[in-house]
Amino acid sequence: MKIIFTLTIFLTISAVVGVLAQRHQQPNTQEYHFFVSFKEKNATFSIEKPQEFLSKRAIKRREKQKIAILEQDLPVRAEYLRELEKYGAKVHYPSKWLNGAVISLDVSKQEKIKGLSFVKNLEIIKRSPDYEEITTKKSIENPSKETLKIAENSEIDTLKRLKFDRTITYGNAINQIKMLETDQMHKQGFTGRGVLIAVFDGGFGETNEVNSLKHLFTNKKIIATYDVVRGNNDVFEDNPHGREVLSCIAAYEPTKIIGTAPEASFFPSPLFQKSSRPT
Repeated sequence: MKIIFTLTIFLTISAVVGVLAQRHQQPNTQEYHFFVSFKEKNATFSIEKPQEFLSKRAIKRREKQKIAILEQDLPVRAEYLRELEKYGAKVHYPSKWLNGAVISLDVSKQEKIKGLSFVKNLEIIKRSPDYEEITTKKSIENPSKETLKIAENSEIDTLKRLKFDRTITYGNAINQIKMLETDQMHKQGFTGRGVLIAVFDGGFGETNEVNSLKHLFTNKKIIATYDVVRGNNDVFEDNPHGREVLSCIAAYEPTKIIGTAPEASFFPSPLFQKSSRPT
């Protein structure tokens, strides 16, 4: 199970890095996006003091689930990023788990970057075929620190409770619920309350218009949103696959459909377009 979980995390991060690299790149220029990986990890922080680089919520979750804090959790070394900028690179997104960063750089300077003592590898990241369609539909916005930190600081345990009793009817979700025995968990009070779930998918079209998901907005269960492809907070459009996945977890419309954890809080985030969805 640990191997599968680790592989899933790695594939998710790789998808994020690939999509993030599509942003800001303009056609007919000599500037491309690269992923630069570093030889060493951050020496400023220590895994013995996780409070210096992890949020309280992250530490609490790891303690509860007995997940060790490893070197991979240490931030990328800030001096590496500053040095890259000195050589004309624009740093877009550091990745602590992959120990590197997505940068944009004129191709004529790539050999200089490769020659830096702390650089392990420099790899060009190609654009997806539908890049122009993606980036011209909406203007690119840089994510604000407030938006990215809202999930960390939001209170998710004092919101209105949903009704769960012996008369509850699961509707179209009954097969899923019975297969997972989630109805027994619901009877014991395990309905997702106090849990924050990030859902990464290809889009969440019309999530804010579906009756079974309206409670998420009424009870302020959508903690934050972020569209990785376009770089803004508009996620309730386009590809509906994410909405369908979200409904399996979050739906609450007795007699029609009830998900596995409808009292959880959520962070929906599209990672890719429908045409570039991984298979």
